[in-house]
Amino acid sequence: MWFKGQEALSHTWLTWRMYSLRRSTTVPWEALALQFGGQYAQLRQFKANFVKQLAAVYAVYPDARLEPTDAGLVLRPSPTHVARRARRRQLEA
Repeated sequence: MWFKGQEALSHTWLTWRMYSLRRSTTVPWEALALQFGGQYAQLRQFKANFVKQLAAVYAVYPDARLEPTDAGLVLRPSPTHVARRARRRQLEA
């Protein structure tokens, strides 16, 4: 599946966040809008579109544990959909 524009950016951001996430965290809508929503005049427009685009992310990352709330997007630790690379020491052994 190919992403374009905001979808690609949000998918890349989510992959990075899930890789480094150790505990549940809420990312406020205002923070997400600063990163991804420059073209929206109102936060509610951004939020509605961002939530709609999550369906495309779930298509390639069905194990992502996300919950849109009034406060923001709750991220819960999830297995990454991109396999981790073996560490160099493991490869050399």
